[in-house]
Amino acid sequence: MAATKPRGPHTRQAPWEIILQCQLFSRYVTVSDGGKPGRVRDLATAAVLASASVQPHVTVPRDRASLWRRTVLHGLERLPTVGVPGRVLVHGDSALAVLTGDNPADVLIAGAVLGNGRLLIIAHDGYMAQFGTETSGPVAQLHRNIRRWGTGSETVADDDVCILDDERRFMSERPRCKIAVWRGSRFDGPDAVAEYVISGGVLVHAMCPWGWLQLNPGRTLTEMPLAAILRMAGLSYSPDYSGAGATGYCVDRSRPSEAHLGHLLRRCHDEPAALSTHGAVLCECLCRLPVHVEEDLEPAVAGLCARYHADIDRLAPSPQHPLSGGKDKALVAVCDWLARRRAGRGSAPGTGQFVKMPGIGQFPGDFACCPPTMHVVVEIDSRLRDYHATGYYLPAGGALIVTMVTPPSDVTGTWSVSVGCHRDTLEQAQSQRRWPNVVVTRALIGRHTTVTSPYGGLVYVESPDAGGTLLLELDNVVEAPYFDLTDPESVADWSRRRSAPGLWADISGEHVTITLPASSVRDVDDPSVVMATWDAVVTAYHDLRGTDWRVEPRTWIVTDEQPAVGYMHSGCPIVTHLDVADPTNAHFLLDAHALKTRGSWGVFHEIGHNMQRDAWTFRGTVEVTCNVFTLYAMHVIAGRDPWIHEWLHGQLGGIRKYLCAGAPFEECWERDPGVALGVYAQLAHHFGWRCYKAVFREYEIARDRDAARSEENKRAEWVRRFSVAAGYNLCPLARFWGFPMLDGLDKHLAHLQPFLPDDEMTNLAPERATSIVAQYANVARTAESPVDVSADTPTPTPAPVPAPAHSPSPSPSPAPPSPSPSPSPSPSPSPSPSPSPSPSHGLALHWEEAFHTGAQDDTQLKGFADRNIPITLNMDSIDNTHPSLIQNIGKDKLDTLTRVSVLQ
Repeated sequence: MAATKPRGPHTRQAPWEIILQCQLFSRYVTVSDGGKPGRVRDLATAAVLASASVQPHVTVPRDRASLWRRTVLHGLERLPTVGVPGRVLVHGDSALAVLTGDNPADVLIAGAVLGNGRLLIIAHDGYMAQFGTETSGPVAQLHRNIRRWGTGSETVADDDVCILDDERRFMSERPRCKIAVWRGSRFDGPDAVAEYVISGGVLVHAMCPWGWLQLNPGRTLTEMPLAAILRMAGLSYSPDYSGAGATGYCVDRSRPSEAHLGHLLRRCHDEPAALSTHGAVLCECLCRLPVHVEEDLEPAVAGLCARYHADIDRLAPSPQHPLSGGKDKALVAVCDWLARRRAGRGSAPGTGQFVKMPGIGQFPGDFACCPPTMHVVVEIDSRLRDYHATGYYLPAGGALIVTMVTPPSDVTGTWSVSVGCHRDTLEQAQSQRRWPNVVVTRALIGRHTTVTSPYGGLVYVESPDAGGTLLLELDNVVEAPYFDLTDPESVADWSRRRSAPGLWADISGEHVTITLPASSVRDVDDPSVVMATWDAVVTAYHDLRGTDWRVEPRTWIVTDEQPAVGYMHSGCPIVTHLDVADPTNAHFLLDAHALKTRGSWGVFHEIGHNMQRDAWTFRGTVEVTCNVFTLYAMHVIAGRDPWIHEWLHGQLGGIRKYLCAGAPFEECWERDPGVALGVYAQLAHHFGWRCYKAVFREYEIARDRDAARSEENKRAEWVRRFSVAAGYNLCPLARFWGFPMLDGLDKHLAHLQPFLPDDEMTNLAPERATSIVAQYANVARTAESPVDVSADTPTPTPAPVPAPAHSPSPSPSPAPPSPSPSPSPSPSPSPSPSPSPSPSHGLALHWEEAFHTGAQDDTQLKGFADRNIPITLNMDSIDNTHPSLIQNIGKDKLDTLTRVSVLQ
């Protein structure tokens, strides 16, 4: 190995030294690559080392901040919203916010000094998509302003603007580059860009951060191109959305001086009144910080907590003493933030460090005397992104040690472990009845991972999209009540496991997990029947929609002291209040008899939200199309007729008022879910669930084509597709309900008989119905051969119990591999895209079902054919499954006949 010659005092510095000898830091720090001078291979690592060693000292002068804002926003009154922007976090002393929404946390544009250069960061790449080509409007003005801000002149030649999408090209263009722009493309040259900026260059970094995360699953914002440079400048992106809305960013209402997190922390430390003024912004920013920013700001947050440490016990939120004041909520948020970072490091009075947070005995709970902890092995087998209950609980203040038994080389994607099931965060809540953020999550990186929590909670493992099998050892956990219908050992052990000391319990079927306090399940003798019934709800929903439940994660229902939104909300998990965890409550989630006889409208509704597709959920129907699934579940699970269901019966007064007022669609139908559900119930009543199934399956085929439709087109397409499936022109029915813009559709469906039923709904406004009928010839008032709704609904039956998908076992050695799960019943087919109908007909019925009921389906199809409705059949092995089908219908009646593969 050749010796390295010492460098004299006048020898030119290497690029790696230039990068880190920034004016941003109070002293120079040099980091070599493998002990030798050379190029820094990992700029992110270098930046971490530098920031950990020194504190930034250069602050942007107030007059410079004002000048930058005036220059970048010159001539602008309002900057429109482009797409759905994200947020920028401003935290370094050399950084400043330039433009915010009405809420200072909604930072759209920020800037910073870095070495001799400067950079600008914009929270959506759409603002820079046409940089240099926009000629008019506020975005074009922004572009001119950026040129002036970066170079002192608006007339920067196109050749002097470098778009960062290729490192080699940048290196060739760098000598003449006056402004470098990155707007979301792949780019692998951070070192060169850092040198360019520090040497006096100008960088504009524009990206939609939440969009980047969606396109890069399993990665964090610290891994995006040029993120290390932003960190050196004291800027970061937040993963959440901006709340600015469609009105855009008004320059006069922008509050950039209140958007700097570092300044806010210092101000709140020095001025107690500032907590009331700026506490909300502080809470919003702290709860979304990237890990590296948390490290940078931890000393400032610790100082703030130490300053107000004596108040924490008094402020601990609880159901009896909820927090609502801005100052109190802000103080709780910062102490919560620090405690989650420092739990497990010990506690010292007056330091703001807590092994346990005060008041957790109220919620989520704490042990009066902690039971013995144990070492266990769990195996997780997954093929998709999902949360997996382990059946174990970490006591508050404890340290969970996770050891990966599976060799890292055999692990695909990034797995993570969480402590706590209550994933709703309450920073935005007006009143807080519990600590706002009680879940701690850590990525499983390396063989050993330690997770500490000041709240405690159930332990979960999250698998990535690719999934796989993972064997883990968990240390310092307590056994919790746990039941999994797919795990025979768990089912057999329930009589013992329900008395386990853990404070919360996970009760799982094949498709649903319900999480509730352990005290709620102590007296439940056997959850098998109720969980099989919940499973039947989910499989029924997929049967209705025409999708495969086997490729979907379990539906997770969590009971909570305080959901983040309303009484109950959808998502993963679905979150509801603790009242349904009370065994004496009429709506107790584990009451099998009540579920089978009364159903559960609220939970059915939220699961329905999780099933919605944008293509058939047009404006005004977000709270409506989910209830199509609710009506279906009430029918097939609880035996409740969907026609004038008791919930719908309570809406009849509003429906009558709406119809008799002339059906003001935008003012009422789009704003009242009770009114809007009426027409959907009519469709089920007159045409049956099979018609819904055919329509939903058609949408599944056309999902890519339907993605960009306008709201008006989506509404018209729903009427068109249902008309084709029903075999009638449903425009009269849509007009009766006030649907606008149907003239063109009427002409398109002119070959179908018009339909407006004579039923309880139309009888609410008989004059309106008569008027609609008069506009059409030969209107059908009853459906020909009306479908018996009860005849085409599945009977929910418990699914066979397959072998365990994961088998937590309290043993000191790895458990043997679990056998492969037994096959579950096949769902309704998820068809492959079929050829478009013959253009000579213009319309076709796409019928994707597997025709399990034989001749009844033949007869129904024959009815369509007899009315000259072109038919496209999508079936598997049609000749074998229905040899009489073509003969019954008549080959000349078929528009096209195709075969597709369906799930067996």
